[in-house]
Amino acid sequence: LQGLAALKERARNIALDDKSDWFNQSLTWARQVQDMIVLAEVITRCARMRDECRGSHYKAEFELKIPEGKFEGDPEYAEYKARWKANNEQWLKHTIVTHSDDGPRIDYKPVDTSVLAPEKPRDYR
Repeated sequence: LQGLAALKERARNIALDDKSDWFNQSLTWARQVQDMIVLAEVITRCARMRDECRGSHYKAEFELKIPEGKFEGDPEYAEYKARWKANNEQWLKHTIVTHSDDGPRIDYKPVDTSVLAPEKPRDYR
């Protein structure tokens, strides 16, 4: 986050080589860079708050490895499945970010699983 704060400060001083008033591409690109830095801060803050190994929030220290050679009915697989369910109870939710003067405000909203509830982990072996 410190690196992003430094980038944000640098982006405030972007020099624009296009001085035209109409369709100023340099201004457009500079604004896009500033917006990408804001989005990078949101992504970074959200990722740091989630201790899981799901999708884009993958963190190696929270990985739930499928026990090799174990399948439904094996005690080791049942233990893995219990950890997977506990992980879902904690992290199966949408991240909602709202802009505020103090920076991004991060909230969570439950995922609607009424139509398709996750009964078991995906296993692509």
